[in-house]
Amino acid sequence: RYDVEISAKNVPADKEMMIYPAHAEVVVRSVFPLVSDLSDMTFSVDYGDFVNSRSGKCIARPDYLPEGIIEYELKPEIFECVLTEK
Repeated sequence: RYDVEISAKNVPADKEMMIYPAHAEVVVRSVFPLVSDLSDMTFSVDYGDFVNSRSGKCIARPDYLPEGIIEYELKPEIFECVLTEK
């Protein structure tokens, strides 16, 4: 189990997207032995997913998973997103 930061991506320069909670716990299943460093895992919410959501709730997707990861589970699965003008 690892704690990862959830970031926003593809947000227009004149806007800021905040994600709550800003961190999640990720549980991974991997090959054995895992030789990759899991601290390099990154997850984000895409601005396009937020714009297409009706509720402002989005799913974070991996930007990078180390080699050897078979599957992952984020806790929580759903993130609340708030858009503001800069």
